[in-house]
Amino acid sequence: MKDMKILQVLLRPRLQIALIPFLLCVVGCGHITSSGVPADLNTDAPLLKAGRAQGIVFSSSAGGVSSGFSSVDVERRVSATITSGTPSQLMAALQHEIEQIINSRGGVINGTGVTGSGKKDVQDFSYSYSWRRTDGIIKAFSFPNTNNEVQIVIVCYEHAR
Repeated sequence: MKDMKILQVLLRPRLQIALIPFLLCVVGCGHITSSGVPADLNTDAPLLKAGRAQGIVFSSSAGGVSSGFSSVDVERRVSATITSGTPSQLMAALQHEIEQIINSRGGVINGTGVTGSGKKDVQDFSYSYSWRRTDGIIKAFSFPNTNNEVQIVIVCYEHAR
């Protein structure tokens, strides 16, 4: 008997109209569909491609992904030796490579930032971008050591709008 009364209440037209936006939001609002950029940055491939001209040799590489209902983030840490070139040249090439990744995934770059004195002297850089109903940021940092060694950290975060 109680089940029948509940069913009658749920079948009222006004209640149905009120429930439709709520159900649509629960099912679809805020759930992230990633652009694929974080997955592309959670590999060594972009850095290897960018570092080819500098003769980059990894001494260590690690990373990880964290994701939830409305966001995904990646952090990649690399220690490398540059056999021909400079850390600034490597970072400039990496900046170009990451820009190509964003564009190839259909992302729209909304903002950029660079620490350094020019296109060839890049120490750190960042991008903000959007893709469909997703916003993202990427930050890359370099920490040059002695003997042409460099530590690079790449962080990417995307969230649903």
